[in-house]
Amino acid sequence: MSKHFINLGQRIRDARLAQRMTIEQLGERIGKSHNFVGNIERGEGSPSVQTLIDIANVLCVGTDFFLQDYLTVRNNDAMDLYNPIMSKLQSLSLDEQKDIWSVIEIMIHFKSL
Repeated sequence: MSKHFINLGQRIRDARLAQRMTIEQLGERIGKSHNFVGNIERGEGSPSVQTLIDIANVLCVGTDFFLQDYLTVRNNDAMDLYNPIMSKLQSLSLDEQKDIWSVIEIMIHFKSL
């Protein structure tokens, strides 16, 4: 097992639990078995790019959240800010997340004026 696969699987599991979703529910929503999802979460396999995108869409997170251990070039200052915010957002319901993103979009719009 690769350390990266273990970290990827743990992040998927954390995001899934933050959405209060079971392995079975995630598997159903991405068209895969719960065994497949369990293998990924345990780091015993890696998803295809399309499956990772499907997981990210279902769990309302960016793929970069899952892939940060693979990235060799990144802005560490931005990541230091981004990770705690994403962790807090994941603990909210989808409606609450949408409300917060709406506020952020408004703030960005007014900042650019």
